[in-house]
Amino acid sequence: MSTGTKTVLLINELGAGYGHVAPLLRVGTALAERGVRIVCAMADIVRPGLLLRRAGFPVLQAPKWPGARTEEAKSYGDMLALLGFDSVPALMLMTGAWQDLFDLVDPDLIVANHSPTAALTARGSIPLALIGNGFEMPPASLPAFPPLKSGAEPVADEPKLLEIVSEVQRHRGREIPQTLPAILAADYRAVCVLPELDPYAEQRDEPILDPLDPLPPYRPAPNDRSVFAYIGIEHPDLYEIVDGLAAADAKVICHVRGDPGTIGASLTARGVTVLTDPADLTEVLPASDVAVGYASAGISQAALAAGRPQLALPYDLEKEGTASALDRLGVVLTLEVGLTAEQVTGAIDTLLADGRYASHAAVCAQSILARSPVDALETIVTECLGRLD
Repeated sequence: MSTGTKTVLLINELGAGYGHVAPLLRVGTALAERGVRIVCAMADIVRPGLLLRRAGFPVLQAPKWPGARTEEAKSYGDMLALLGFDSVPALMLMTGAWQDLFDLVDPDLIVANHSPTAALTARGSIPLALIGNGFEMPPASLPAFPPLKSGAEPVADEPKLLEIVSEVQRHRGREIPQTLPAILAADYRAVCVLPELDPYAEQRDEPILDPLDPLPPYRPAPNDRSVFAYIGIEHPDLYEIVDGLAAADAKVICHVRGDPGTIGASLTARGVTVLTDPADLTEVLPASDVAVGYASAGISQAALAAGRPQLALPYDLEKEGTASALDRLGVVLTLEVGLTAEQVTGAIDTLLADGRYASHAAVCAQSILARSPVDALETIVTECLGRLD
């Protein structure tokens, strides 16, 4: 490496699954092709992190909030409080851990996804680009984080959280944000989301880009009772979901992220086709009649573009919001936490039998197809390179 080589640190602090890593991988690969040195710090260094290692990028363990449980959050502010932003000592320790990592890597630019603590730590000291979907990128200009769960008010005391953030930043000798959402301000922000699924669509005061991952093409469904399911082992009703998929009167293809092999073996023995590696959604969704997932942004957007009705199994604030947006479009059946295997099987059968869901999904897909495409990757890479000059 020459002395003139620039270093970009790719970061993901929160979230599970490939959806947080895949956008960073695409940006990192494009930057590496232009001679940039890439280093990664990931919350999950096992399966998702392996994708980055395969690309030849070193992967470090990102600082992690201990015992973080954010399922009860009603707003982004609630999520921050439940992580530990409500404690000066905890936030001091976490920003200190992130600062140690920054000092070790010495990046010229940070590109981060869903990383509020890292963003706060880097604030005013290291050039920062934030990329993410609508939920991960609340408008930084908001005076406060609005509730994202229907009929529920946020529980976090945002003025108190801001006082804690301010005290930590004063102690660190760093820039103090004027509002809590302002911790997500950056030198460059790339909001990559279909507008139909942006939870801040009404408050968004910045342009949005297309999703970074390629969207599947729309074509008529095969109508052969085919189902693609993408699930992860973290869902509290995992085994009920597995049993429901196995009992469905359908041709089921499934990828179980984080599975040590036992769940996949059980599904295989019961006639389900199990993929050991992440599926190419641009291929598997157009070949399926129905998509099953946790209402994560990645599969939800891909299924919407492919024109496929969805079974959503959300278990946290982000996924509940996506499921609600899909419901407003008439393309989804949603089962909340506490579901049974029989409900999963019944919902799949309903989606296969009731043509209204497929019809609404086709209308959405055709609307997406009719838009002028925006090359999100090239836009982001150009912005990043401009900050490395």
